[in-house]
Amino acid sequence: MKKSKLALAIGLSLIMGVNSVYAAADDQTTDNEQQKSDAQSTKEAVKTKGIEVTATRVNRELLQVPLSVSVVTEEQISKSGAITIADALKDVPGISINNDGTQGIKRMGIRGENAFRTLVLVDGQKISEHKSMSGSPLLISPSQVSRIEVIKGPSSVLYGSDAIGGVINIITKKPKDKPVEVDLGMSYDTANKGLSESVGVSGKVNGFGYRLGAAQTRTGDLKTPDDGRVEYTDFSQKNLDGMLSYDFNEHFTLGVNGEYYDGDINGTTTQSIADEFYVKVPTWKRSKVNVFAELNDLNDYLARVRIDAFHQRTQKLMVNHIKTNTGMVTVNVDNNADNRLITNGITTQTEWQLGENNYLIAGAGFEHDDLAAETSTDTKVNMPMGAISNSKITTIHSAQKTAYGFLSNETLLPADFTASYGLRYTYVASDLYSTNGQTYTGETTADSSNARTVFNAGLVWSGLEDQAFRFNFGQGFRAPLLQERYAVTTMGSTSSALYGNPNLKAETSNSYELGWRYSGDSFSADIAGFYSVADNYISTKQLSDTVSMYYNVDKSTSFGIETELSYKFDMGVTPYTSFTYMRRRNEFNEGVVRKTYDSNTPKYTSRTGLRYTHDFDVFTLNLDGYARAQSARDEVSNTSGEKTHHGGFTTANFEVSGSFGDKRQYVVSVAWLNMLNKQYYLTDALAEAGSHVVLTFNAKF
Repeated sequence: MKKSKLALAIGLSLIMGVNSVYAAADDQTTDNEQQKSDAQSTKEAVKTKGIEVTATRVNRELLQVPLSVSVVTEEQISKSGAITIADALKDVPGISINNDGTQGIKRMGIRGENAFRTLVLVDGQKISEHKSMSGSPLLISPSQVSRIEVIKGPSSVLYGSDAIGGVINIITKKPKDKPVEVDLGMSYDTANKGLSESVGVSGKVNGFGYRLGAAQTRTGDLKTPDDGRVEYTDFSQKNLDGMLSYDFNEHFTLGVNGEYYDGDINGTTTQSIADEFYVKVPTWKRSKVNVFAELNDLNDYLARVRIDAFHQRTQKLMVNHIKTNTGMVTVNVDNNADNRLITNGITTQTEWQLGENNYLIAGAGFEHDDLAAETSTDTKVNMPMGAISNSKITTIHSAQKTAYGFLSNETLLPADFTASYGLRYTYVASDLYSTNGQTYTGETTADSSNARTVFNAGLVWSGLEDQAFRFNFGQGFRAPLLQERYAVTTMGSTSSALYGNPNLKAETSNSYELGWRYSGDSFSADIAGFYSVADNYISTKQLSDTVSMYYNVDKSTSFGIETELSYKFDMGVTPYTSFTYMRRRNEFNEGVVRKTYDSNTPKYTSRTGLRYTHDFDVFTLNLDGYARAQSARDEVSNTSGEKTHHGGFTTANFEVSGSFGDKRQYVVSVAWLNMLNKQYYLTDALAEAGSHVVLTFNAKF
C-alpha cells in the first residue's frame, strides 16, 4: 500500500504545483517571451509532414511517432455511414472485429489479442468493464467523434493496464472557433433497415466554448445471404454529448463535458447447438461527467498542465435464454444479470520543455471502480411425469482501485534521430466487499493486488525528406478484472459454472516493432513488422464436469507485417492497399502443454481498391471500388485439442460520394457493399450482412 500512496503523492504534488506556476505566468519579461518562442520553435522542429496525432499523449506529426498508429477521421466516419465505432474501424490494418451476435455492440481486438486486451478510451479516459464475457463495449455514437486513433502494440507505459494489444482512443468533437456551427447527419442501411440521425451545435463566443450533440439509431433484424433475416439481431441506441468551456486568458481554460448512451440491444448466434438461444439487453446505459482545467505556456519550462476529474456510470440489464429439446425432455434456462459499475477518477498530465532537446511528459492518476452485480438463474425441466423448476440468485459487490505515475521523455539527437523512452508504475488493488455463492471452494482470499513497472523505448530517424524509419520496444500489462477474480457466471451454458480466482497474476507482454513511413505529394506508405510475446494469460481450466475457473495458464507469440500503400496519379486515380500478414502461436497448459498456430487468427486480411476523385465547378466526385478479403482460420480447443476450420472470404464493394457547396460542406454518399452477396463470417457467432446499400447525407453550416 506504501507504493500506492507514493503514486498518489506524485499526482497530488503535480496538482498543487499548478497554482504557484500559474501565478508567475503573467509576469514573464520580454526576454522570457523570446525564449518561449525559441522553445516553441524547438518543439515544432520535432514535427514533420503528415497527420497530427496524440498517440504519445501530446500532439505530434504522425511521421515522427515511434508507434504504429492508424487514424480514422471525422470525414471518413461520416461517409461510411457507420452506426457503431467497430463499423468505422473494420478496414484498419491489425484490427479484428468480434461479432458475438449483438450487432449494436461489436468489440475489437488488435494484432490477434481479444477485446479484453484492447484498451478503449474516450478522450483519454477508460470505458471500464468488469463483468462481461466479450470485453469492453464501445458505448458511444460515431456522430460524436472527431477522430479515432488506433495505437497498435503494447502501450501500457503511456495508457495503463489493458493495453497489451493496443489502444483505441476515441476523440470527441470540440467547440468550433466560429460563433455557431451546425452539423447534421443521416444514414440508412438496407442490411437491417437501420436509420441513424444526428445533430450537433457548437461554437465560441468571447472566450466561451460550447457544444451540444444528439444522435439516435434504430434497426431491424440483420439480413444474411443464407439465413435471411436473423431474429434477435435488432437494436436501438440514443446518445447525447455536451461541453462548456471558458478561456480565462491565453494560458488558462476551464471546462466541463458529458456523454450519455442508452442502448436496447438483442443478440443471437446461428451456431448454437441449443434449439433456441438469444440474448436481450433492454438496458445498457453509460453516463459520464468530466471537469477539466488546462494551462498552456506557463513559463520557459512548463509547456502544459491538464487536470481531469470524471464520474462515470454504466448499467446493464441482460437476459440469456437457452432452450434444448431432446424429445421427451425440454430444458429452459434463463440467466438474468443486473450489473452496475461506478467509476471515479482523476488524472494529471504535465509537459516540460527541458532545454533545447528534451520534451518530458509526467503524469499521475487514480481510478476507483465499484461493481455491484446480481445474477439469477432460472431452470425449468419439462418431462412426461411433470416439471421441475429451480432458481438461484448470486450477488457480488467488489471494487478495484488503480493508482499510477508515469514519465515519458522525447530527446532530439544528432543526425536527425529522435529518441523516446519512458516508464509507468501501476498499483491495482481489488477488494471483495460481499458475495452470495460466488467463491468456489478452496479459494477464500478476498483481497488481492498487482503492481507492475513497465518500460518503453523508441527511436525515429527522419534524415530523408517526407519519410521516417522507426523502432520501438514496449511492454504490456493487464491486471485481472473483478469478474476474473471474484464472480461466477453461467451465461451461455446450461450445466457448468465459471468461477473467479482471487489469486490471479497480471498478464504481461514484450513487443518489438520496426517500421517505415513515407508521406509525399503522390505516394504514401506505412510498413511495420512486429514481434510480441505474452505470458501469464488468463484463461479457464476445467475442474469438474460442472465447474471451471480462471487461471494463468496460457502464453502466446505473435508476429507479422502491416502495410498501407497508395499512389495518386495526376488524373485523380489512386490505387491503394492495406494488408496484414500475421501468425499467432498459442501455448495452453490445461494439464498437458499444447502449442499450436491454429489460434483462430487469419494469416491475411486486406482491403485493396481504386479511388477516383475529380473536382467539378459545382461539386467534387469520389468513386471507390475495392475488395475486402480474409484468409481461412483454424482453431484448436485449449481443453479437448479438437480443431475447427473456418473459411476465408473476399467481398466486392463500391462507393460513390459527392460533396458540394462553396466549402464542400454538403456530402451525399452511396455504398453498395458485399455486392456478390457472399456468406462470410468475421467471427463464428453470426454471418455478416449480405448484399446491401448504405445511404448517407452530412451537412455543416
